[in-house]
Amino acid sequence: MVQEGKSGVAQYVIQLTRRLARKAEIDIIIAGVKADRSLFPFLADNQWEDIPASCRNGLLSFLWHQFAIPRLCKKHNIQLLHIPSYRRMVYSTATPQVATIHDCAPFRMQNKYDRLRTFFGTRVVPILARRMHKIIAVSSTTAADVRDFMKVPSQNIVTVFNGIDHDRFHCPRSEMLPLFLEKRGQKAPYFIFVARLEHPGKNHVRLIEAFNRFKAATYSPTQLVLAGAPWHGIEAIEAAIAASPYTADIRYLGFVHDEELPFWYAGSIGLLFPSLVEGFGFAVVEAQACGTLVASSNQTSLTEVAGPATLLFDPFKEDEMVTAMSEMSTMAPTRRQELRAQSLDWAAQFTWDKAADQCLAVYHALLYPDKHPLKRSPNQKEAPPIPASLSQ
Repeated sequence: MVQEGKSGVAQYVIQLTRRLARKAEIDIIIAGVKADRSLFPFLADNQWEDIPASCRNGLLSFLWHQFAIPRLCKKHNIQLLHIPSYRRMVYSTATPQVATIHDCAPFRMQNKYDRLRTFFGTRVVPILARRMHKIIAVSSTTAADVRDFMKVPSQNIVTVFNGIDHDRFHCPRSEMLPLFLEKRGQKAPYFIFVARLEHPGKNHVRLIEAFNRFKAATYSPTQLVLAGAPWHGIEAIEAAIAASPYTADIRYLGFVHDEELPFWYAGSIGLLFPSLVEGFGFAVVEAQACGTLVASSNQTSLTEVAGPATLLFDPFKEDEMVTAMSEMSTMAPTRRQELRAQSLDWAAQFTWDKAADQCLAVYHALLYPDKHPLKRSPNQKEAPPIPASLSQ
């Protein structure tokens, strides 16, 4: 699931493993494809098991996990198996199994995937999920969806919010920012959207239409910068860019590595995040940690994760996106500084050390229930207040 580090799940696996590997009370073995081995330099060779390259994706990957993982657990005398994405949950293993579910997108958005993947996500995954000893959900929205869509009992679900890497995502030094933008040829002011180019789930096409309207109404030199790896449905996004009367002001960067993202965030007018379905929404918190103003969709988990300093809009309404762009562009410096301070405080709550500690508590509670009782996950469908959730 690491996909060369170019996905949210990849960041979850890498960052969580890095923190857990530092803890003396746990020994970790990772199963992954050899091409991704370099992303785990903190692991010794005896902590790595190769997944055959031919089993990297699709049905072969699913089958490899079903048959090879139980054998590896036996070979290494594994006490607990943590599957970091619902697509690789193992149906039957003698080893206690925890799985992380990041979102329930196939239920939330029926045209997000092709028929086979939709069938797998809505029919097969719930069967697997109900066999897990514990489910870790990365937001309260996801926890409620796992309960409601997959019919997993609430007592088997624990909410553990993701973190971000604060060593990378922080405010760049002011003197470095103009040099970076000049080197990257970014002379005009710009909005940025960081997400893989996926249609319709990430909502690029509506964002481009809203940008067209903003440009027509304001005659602004502002550009729209899109950063992310190509994904399903990119053809529709490319067509929308080509059809735009402002196509020269829409810049596609492709995948941007974490070393450069803080500069792109900090140099922008603000992050626009119009996604329709999110289990967490890393870019929102990353941008806030870089002191960047954020305007975000008000759908799914984003209402939890975005925090009080974020401008929220309905991603199905282009006029609300245009309003958000206008507000960000014309915001008074004092108001921008106020929201920036709130964003930095908010983003500081989301750390991988905290997530690792909470995951370790899930492991302990499963293996030693008498010594490590675990709080029951919230039963209500509505998300509890974020600060309380983060302190669980």
